Amino acid sequence: AMNITWCSRARVESKEFVDDLIGRTAIISISTPREPPAAIVMYDPIVALLRLSFADTSGDFPESIQGYQADAIAHFYYGMRDTVTQFLIHCDAGHSRSPGVAAALTVIEEGNGADSRIFQLAYPNTYVRKLVLASCDDIGTKLYGDKKCGEFR
Repeated sequence: AMNITWCSRARVESKEFVDDLIGRTAIISISTPREPPAAIVMYDPIVALLRLSFADTSGDFPESIQGYQADAIAHFYYGMRDTVTQFLIHCDAGHSRSPGVAAALTVIEEGNGADSRIFQLAYPNTYVRKLVLASCDDIGTKLYGDKKCGEFR
């Protein structure tokens, strides 16, 4: 089964980060607008890195996640999922944006309700989750032959 996890920027920039890598790993790195990207050491298990920058906001604001960014996550996920054993997503604190992405990918991977554990451990940004789920649903069905996610049937 695919391992989908999240953490803080401090964790991905630490020496201990290598311990979090389970097999071939694809990383989604989320930074805050006007902040430098995370300094990620590309250890051997890391095979792909997607960098995005958007604020931790809920709603359609200029610095919120944009549709094209959610689409980028969907393309990255579908493009990498057959070649990796883990998706690791990080944001600054690891409390909202990255768990929001992790929640969406968990639903796509395992089905509706599969992300309830994430809501017990963190505070997933539901706007991020909604946009990423919608993009995965759209791109997954049109380009990758995936079945529709139940939330959007």
